Amino acid sequence: MNWLIDGLGILGIITTIAVYQQKTQKRLLLCKLTTDTIWILHYWLLGAYSAIAITIVSILRSTVLLNAKRRWAQSRYWLWIFLGATVALSLTAWQNAYSALMLFSSVLAIIGYWLGRPFMARLLSIPAAASSLIYNWAYHSREGIVSSMFIILSSIVGILRHDLPKKLKEKGELL
Repeated sequence: MNWLIDGLGILGIITTIAVYQQKTQKRLLLCKLTTDTIWILHYWLLGAYSAIAITIVSILRSTVLLNAKRRWAQSRYWLWIFLGATVALSLTAWQNAYSALMLFSSVLAIIGYWLGRPFMARLLSIPAAASSLIYNWAYHSREGIVSSMFIILSSIVGILRHDLPKKLKEKGELL
């Protein structure tokens, strides 16, 4: 069984790296859906139920955001629905104090993705991933730890590759 847990974790790491390197919101969200599905399986095998609950909300959020041009997905209530679902599912799956880290991580991710700007998703993913890193350490998910570190690194690289040059170009400081 360990080989399956490790294999899913490695696959999760690979797909996680790709998420924060996407230029468009649509591609970022499609990669995120793939990654989230893999992580649900990984965490299920580890018995890390708080992580599963949060990831289910993440999948639903990404699905709504992918349909942002459709009228039903444009309601501002979705943000509050996802925040409420995150709190409710987190409390339902609460196991110990580490569960609070996943709740914090999820709230940051919901806000970051909801803003619809890849820069904000990347920026808020840094403290979110730091919280997840501690949670993964507590649940002995080596792959989760590595993935959290890659999210932090990938977010910083994405900011440097995509966002910083864009800001400098807007200010006329980039040739």
